[in-house]
Amino acid sequence: MLKVQVVGGFICPVHPAYGKKGLAPAEDRIEMVKRALNTSDWISCEEWETKQNEWTRTRLSLDRS
Repeated sequence: MLKVQVVGGFICPVHPAYGKKGLAPAEDRIEMVKRALNTSDWISCEEWETKQNEWTRTRLSLDRS
């Protein structure tokens, strides 16, 4: 059996240009994630994707973080 030790994690809200109907503004989604993770000491909110000039693929966000 493969054993893996998780040392951290992140949630990355999608860019506003993703195109999902009814998507809340990025600032609101970031705030919701931060509040939800307020007591977490190993999961954080990564804002990188929301600050790009356009929507990016998930892989770029993962490579960045």
